[in-house]
Amino acid sequence: MALYYNSFIFSLRRLGGFHLLKSYLGSLGNIMDDSGLLELIQLIYPGSTTAHHILSGGCFDKAIRAHLLIDAAIYQHVMKNIFTDKELGEMRLLLNLVADKKMGSQHTAPIVAVFEKKFEDTFKRLAEGGRTPALWVQYHYMVDVIKNFIRFERLADHGGHLSCIVTTMLDTFAAAGHHQYAKGARLYCQLMKKLELLPGYKEIFEQFEVHGNHVVRYSRHDWSGTWCDICIEMTLMKAAKSEGGLSRGRMRNSDSSHKCWVQTLSHFAYVNQRMEEGVKKHCPLHRELAKTRMKRDAEAIALVLKWLDETNPFDHDRDKSLLVSFSTGFTSTTGDGVNAERAAAVGRDMQKKLDGQSVTTTMEVKFKLQALSSLRKIPKVNEKKILLDSLKFFNRLILLAQRDITVENALQYELTPIPLSLFSNKDQKMNKANKAAFSKSRLKGLTDTVDRTDQACHSLVVDGGWLLYMVKWEAGQTWQEIADRYLRYVKCLGKESRRITVVFDGYNSSPKDHDHIRRTKNSCCDMQIRPDMIAPTTRAKFLDNTHNKSELIQLLSLTFQRCQITVELGDNDADTLIVRAALAAAIDGSVEVSL
Repeated sequence: MALYYNSFIFSLRRLGGFHLLKSYLGSLGNIMDDSGLLELIQLIYPGSTTAHHILSGGCFDKAIRAHLLIDAAIYQHVMKNIFTDKELGEMRLLLNLVADKKMGSQHTAPIVAVFEKKFEDTFKRLAEGGRTPALWVQYHYMVDVIKNFIRFERLADHGGHLSCIVTTMLDTFAAAGHHQYAKGARLYCQLMKKLELLPGYKEIFEQFEVHGNHVVRYSRHDWSGTWCDICIEMTLMKAAKSEGGLSRGRMRNSDSSHKCWVQTLSHFAYVNQRMEEGVKKHCPLHRELAKTRMKRDAEAIALVLKWLDETNPFDHDRDKSLLVSFSTGFTSTTGDGVNAERAAAVGRDMQKKLDGQSVTTTMEVKFKLQALSSLRKIPKVNEKKILLDSLKFFNRLILLAQRDITVENALQYELTPIPLSLFSNKDQKMNKANKAAFSKSRLKGLTDTVDRTDQACHSLVVDGGWLLYMVKWEAGQTWQEIADRYLRYVKCLGKESRRITVVFDGYNSSPKDHDHIRRTKNSCCDMQIRPDMIAPTTRAKFLDNTHNKSELIQLLSLTFQRCQITVELGDNDADTLIVRAALAAAIDGSVEVSL
């Protein structure tokens, strides 16, 4: 950014806090690699792809949420051992009073200070209990840095902003191998310190230090500061890369369109601002405070807390000289070079080597931290390291153990956790069967073409799943009227039959679960139905919900049985039950199957 002082322009390149924090998140992921953090993140965001992105510094909002929830679970895990029931009761009472606005900050500050001191002493004591507890206490401190860095930016605290970078972030960047940020952030802090000392720029420094003008604000409220680079990403870059922007459609290669877009950007920005004010876009409750998000956060913390209780990285009975990887089960001893629990000390030593050196000096990679992932023996193919997913290997070997094929033949195919011929690679759901094509190509050759329309049929077997979609009904009718419609339809089908059997599907776990999930995209909510109640929704939305199907099947079963129609209910898919019913009825005479 350019700083204007009188008629002289002083150009100062500020380091974007958003990208700085993303690099810090990536550094945290490098240090905690193979520690078990990946498994904790997958409890919050299931799926390996998202979890790996979070560890590498991507998925910024998800990464912040995941680390904060894990740290909250660590606090709860530690609280069980350091606080008595009386102290926990006092803490709950304090939080309730603050939430009800019955106690102000002047009264809560001393109490909070006592709890903070107790937590601080506890974490120091845990860090001295061995290498594994030290690693996880270090992770807790690194998440605290993330909290403080965001807080300083929100409050426009320039001194805290610089202090957070100098005291903790620089060492972490160096230890994790993010050397460009290790040097660039250090140079940035030196330039800001120089700005403070130059007599001609005291007014400019005062704008940063006193008035907090180093951040961008979207409103005049407190806690509204944000980083300059994320402001650019959310405004200029979003407009340039979205539909109608510089990188889309005919705008991409047209100089005249580029000129028109740039010249009209400020005008349309004003129009957009007025439209947002009109719909009160900034007024709704923050999504982090919504009941749904709070419920999801509580469930995620419970899952992480269960993992911590079962694994207990702070176990004082564990050998202090061992550093345990909860991802692979490997243990590090003092002689293998792994020093993940000493990230701050390793980074500080690397920063000391830069004292008196030029900014172009190369930081030696051999001095950086060695994470637990270095214990893995990575195979090489043509002198190139190949990273293998152990989970995919394990899944493939399980399948291999059930078949009479050799390992060499099995490994010729792509290693996937699911067979791609049966499941979609997009959503990992089973592919939808093309029943129409199958019936046209195969069933014609298996069935005869004898006309039996005029012949009397002894028994009729009806597929209940097919029946549900054959009768038309609309909202506004009572459920008993709808059931009577189904009854008349079944009687019409079996008017020449002596016995009618209707076989309904059950909607417990079955091979059709993926198909059921696929159908529920436009379904209505779960409903309880009674014969005298009026149907409030259409047939399509009602039947797309498996719970509602079960409710309707119960009503139809009672209606059919009162008219001497046999009803059979399957536990899951009823195809085999239909065949059994047809074979049993064929003993007494001819059978017709409607499906």
